[in-house]
Parts: sequence; structure tokens; C-alpha cells
Amino acid sequence: MVRKESTVRAIRLPMEVDRALQSAAAEKRVSVNALGSEILTKFVERDWMMEKFGDISMSSSLFKAMLDKISGSDIEVIARENAAEFIKEALLAWYGAANLTTLLSMMSMVSRYGHRVIDMETRIVGKQQILLLHHDFGDKWSKFLAAYWGSGIEIVLHVKPQVEVGSSFVSLGIPASNLKVTGNYLEAQR
Repeated sequence: MVRKESTVRAIRLPMEVDRALQSAAAEKRVSVNALGSEILTKFVERDWMMEKFGDISMSSSLFKAMLDKISGSDIEVIARENAAEFIKEALLAWYGAANLTTLLSMMSMVSRYGHRVIDMETRIVGKQQILLLHHDFGDKWSKFLAAYWGSGIEIVLHVKPQVEVGSSFVSLGIPASNLKVTGNYLEAQR
């Protein structure tokens, strides 16, 4: 594992916050320093930008109950409309560019910090970039993910992904004709 360059920073915390950090660190079996670094990293990578875009949190059971009340066709419309409004704008705000690299970075961030709404794997099969999204929310969430991220790929890369949907996964394949190999991922040709 490559160590990242770091700096030492002292901060003043209220005692109740320090006690809560110590308790959480003990529960996670990490040092308070490691937990603090994890929290600050999440803030820098995700939270401060999500505040600008109006992110909310809710319990898994409430989320599932809401999904159950939305029709399958409505959920796909909602996904496409929101992808059109959000993905490119967010990529430009976060990363300063909208391309496959930044789209994968955004999806990876959602996978890491998105409260288990997706777990993402990426693979290269031949010259095709495969994005495999796993989840525990059923068919309607698969339809949403396929429509949302599929639309995002179309908006950002101007290619239509090959989509496969199951009750707990979505596979998005990006056509090889529009990509070139760059390191261990594929990038859109300009």
C-alpha cells in the first residue's frame, strides 16, 4: 500500500465530541486519528459538495417503502429527468470535467459513501468497460439505476450503454468503438 503524503494538524473539539469519537473509534476498532481522517476525507470528497446539491439521508426501510409506492415506468422517468439535470453539472462542479474518468470517480464515491445504495465494480472485457452495480433494493431500484446511470453515460460520453438488469444488480457496458485504453480503464475518444 502506497502511503499518501500527510500533515499533522491539531484541532480543538468539545469534550462530548471527543468522547463520541473515542467511542466510535473503539467500536470500529480504529484509532481516533484514523477515524478523524476518514471523516474529514468523506467531507472533502463528498459531503461539502452534496450540501450544495441538496443531499438528504433516510433509513433503508423508508427508502424501500417509497420505492414500493412508485410505478416502474415512473421511476425510470424520474431517473432520466434527474440524470439530465444533475450528473453533468455535478461532474463539472466536483472535477472540472465531464468524461468517463470523472463519471467513474463520481460513481465510486456514491458506492463508498452512498449509504449502501450501490456497490460498484468495474471491469474491462475486451475493449468494453463494464460497470456492475450491486444493491439490495429490488427490481425498481435496478430500473432506476439502469435509467439514471445509463442516461448519465449517454449525456457525458454520447454513447448508449448496453444494459442488463436483475433484481439486485445492473450491468452497464460502454461500447468499445467510442473508447481507448488508458491505464486500467477506458476513456471516451474525442
